[in-house]
Amino acid sequence: MSRKNPQGFWRCIAATTKHFSGNGYRYITRHKRATDLFAAWVLVIRLASRMPIRGLLVSDSGRPLSPEDMAEETRFPAELFEFALPEFCKPEIGWLEEVPL
Repeated sequence: MSRKNPQGFWRCIAATTKHFSGNGYRYITRHKRATDLFAAWVLVIRLASRMPIRGLLVSDSGRPLSPEDMAEETRFPAELFEFALPEFCKPEIGWLEEVPL
């Protein structure tokens, strides 16, 4: 959930076998915070795999996960998710999409 769209939630886009050779991967490897982005992505896909509806970052109660929720679950700082989630939605990466409720 972004601060710009507090009513939305994040949905993972299925990664293909070209994940590490695709445009999104190349884009993040050139980013000045590439390590943060990659670490955040690993954490996001682990979270998404455990959600009630796999791939949707929404809790059992149907509430979208906030960066603070993700931080609580992963023990990584909320700032990491606040930074990374919008980056993953950029067309250059395209690994997440923000979906309105």
